Amino acid sequence: MTSTRPILVVDDDIDHAVILRTVLASVAPEAPVEMCTDPSRLPGVLLEAPEGAVVLIDRLLRGVESFPHLKVARDERPDLYVVLLSSALSPEDRARALQSGARDAAEKPGSLSLWRSMLGKMLTDADERDAQRGDARAG
Repeated sequence: MTSTRPILVVDDDIDHAVILRTVLASVAPEAPVEMCTDPSRLPGVLLEAPEGAVVLIDRLLRGVESFPHLKVARDERPDLYVVLLSSALSPEDRARALQSGARDAAEKPGSLSLWRSMLGKMLTDADERDAQRGDARAG
């Protein structure tokens, strides 16, 4: 069964956001996908995201680190399953992302098949987390 949970893609590079949305459509065709490519809108977009959404957020948004936005999501929207994505992710960056409130942090894959695999696993992990909590949103 594929996930039907809502997904929010946050990336200031519209080409990357569209590619990610396209790959998500093949991994979870029933899941609604929203995109935010304007970092100035991010605080409001995070607070208004659908309940239980998976948020895939790029580490750098127009040269500005997204870690403060992870903290907002953690503090204001603990129902969100936030994953930090980066083209180059060091162990320190991963630890900082998790400390800031991300549920996971991953390096952006170099191929579409690796994107499909990674995104499928992230959605499964999010669904399993909610199922363990007895949350009706899972699945």
